[in-house]
Amino acid sequence: MSPSMDETENESPLQAEQRCRKLKVRNLTLVFLALATVVLFFGLNYPLIDRTETRVAEIAREVLVTNDWATLHLNFQPYYDKPPLLYWLCALSFKAFGTNQLAARLIPAVCSLLTITCTVFFSSRWFGKKVGLLSGVVLFLSSGFVVLSRFLATDGLLALFASLTAFAGYEAIRSLSYTGSLENSHRQNGMLWMLACGASCGFGFLSKGPVIGVLCGVPFLFAIFVLNRKRRFRWLSIGWAVLAFACVGLPWMAWVAIYDPQYLTEFFLQHNVNRFGGEFHQKPFWYFIPVLLAGSHPWSFMTIPLLTQMFTRNNARELITKPAIYLVVTGLWCVLFFSLSGCKLPTYILPAAAPLSIVTGAFLNTVLSDKSMFAQKRLAQKASPQMATWATILGVVAYMIYSPIAWSSTGTWLLGVVLATTLALLGGGASWLARSSPERSWLVTGSVTLVFSMWLSYCVIPNYAKQTTCRVNFQEDSFIDRHGGAKVITLIDQFPDVPFYSGRNDVQNVQVMDQAFLAALRSEGTSVMLYVPIRVEPGFLKDNSLSYEKVFTNSRYAVYYIPEPHNSISSPPRLSRKSGAQPQG
Repeated sequence: MSPSMDETENESPLQAEQRCRKLKVRNLTLVFLALATVVLFFGLNYPLIDRTETRVAEIAREVLVTNDWATLHLNFQPYYDKPPLLYWLCALSFKAFGTNQLAARLIPAVCSLLTITCTVFFSSRWFGKKVGLLSGVVLFLSSGFVVLSRFLATDGLLALFASLTAFAGYEAIRSLSYTGSLENSHRQNGMLWMLACGASCGFGFLSKGPVIGVLCGVPFLFAIFVLNRKRRFRWLSIGWAVLAFACVGLPWMAWVAIYDPQYLTEFFLQHNVNRFGGEFHQKPFWYFIPVLLAGSHPWSFMTIPLLTQMFTRNNARELITKPAIYLVVTGLWCVLFFSLSGCKLPTYILPAAAPLSIVTGAFLNTVLSDKSMFAQKRLAQKASPQMATWATILGVVAYMIYSPIAWSSTGTWLLGVVLATTLALLGGGASWLARSSPERSWLVTGSVTLVFSMWLSYCVIPNYAKQTTCRVNFQEDSFIDRHGGAKVITLIDQFPDVPFYSGRNDVQNVQVMDQAFLAALRSEGTSVMLYVPIRVEPGFLKDNSLSYEKVFTNSRYAVYYIPEPHNSISSPPRLSRKSGAQPQG
């Protein structure tokens, strides 16, 4: 609310200065959110990346085709890997904007923008509006978040609801903890925050399953028993969170149990318990350490001064607060939990991004506002931005030299050369500016990182997607256009991009390449378009006297056209339509 004329006239010079600063920070926050919106939603219309993005999009398309919103399907076979929320949202986007890649990518872009917004909101409540702005900037400019923010996967949706659950849960604890008697206003606020916590946890359960309870439950108990150990807590209020969770998450469980009882068994046992035990994507315990450092670039260069600041008694006042400790525990527990899991993918620790960004934003505020030059702040004010800037430049140069994707596209290569030159000039400017102003130095570092992230999002990743998807085949290849009536078969891998971009509902998937399969190919009454993984030796077609033509190949698969045979075998064996694809993140 803007101050009245009388209040403005009666305020002191110090109050006027504070009001102007708050107004400036508020305006800068609005500008930042507008910039983030433009960056996140621009350039979304490029091919979906196989197999995660194409799988999500194809499952959502089959939701509309089958009109079955209870049981998910892939290749029109039951799909037990994930809960339905992301696929429901994607299907609704298809219903509103058409079945296309742009409509699919609107979902992760919206989730990322909401994650940034809630980060700004809660950090402003706990540390002030300036820290709120800096926390949003830290999250938005983290290279891993920028790259994954437009990626169609369940991890982005989980990160949003895990952050909301953790933040709302801490607000509830603050409101419902007391020493004497609990005021009615605090009790009412606590109930509302508990309802928000339970509801967001329910949506997180519908996003990726019970893992959200583990990610948010441990920090929640830590805040009650450790951070508020000297205060009493109203335990009965947790019932409101449980009620909200039940209203959001349990109806789907009851619905799917009625339609397909096997779904819940497969989902909880194989795709949660067995996955945690390392049935898929096994990686070493330390796997997420380099992932976290690379994903938090350029802020990872502040790790040493930040840790020193937190654990140095004389200089830790800004960060040794209950909200800061809670956020550190929340972020590090997420990393530790998935490190203990045998199944690991880089996107798994995305829920740790928001809480750790708030802590980094609070430290960055002390670095920029406090001019005292003891060792850790001197490192964060001068050395860290310079090292981050030059690391970004070296990363671009290394990519241009060693990446085959860069050399395969002249436009990408030339743009990378121009970008590396520009970033080198900016890096030199940052080194010069750092001698007089850490604000300017970090501003240049942030600008360099933003340009680098936009180059990745708008050029490198789309170019990679174009080289690995079948979209080019179905929309640009004249051969497949001429033979659009051929039967389409995928061998071993399901290649969800094939039915999604072709719009066909009769794509068959065959898991075993045996004599029955080859006999079926010879005896098919129509021509066949066969998608074969690149790792499979293509000689089996020639060795079995099959007439074929190689139509297309890329890094993932080769496409073979088998024309209609002149003589068919009587009583041909039928092709199997097993699903059997390995579950992904």
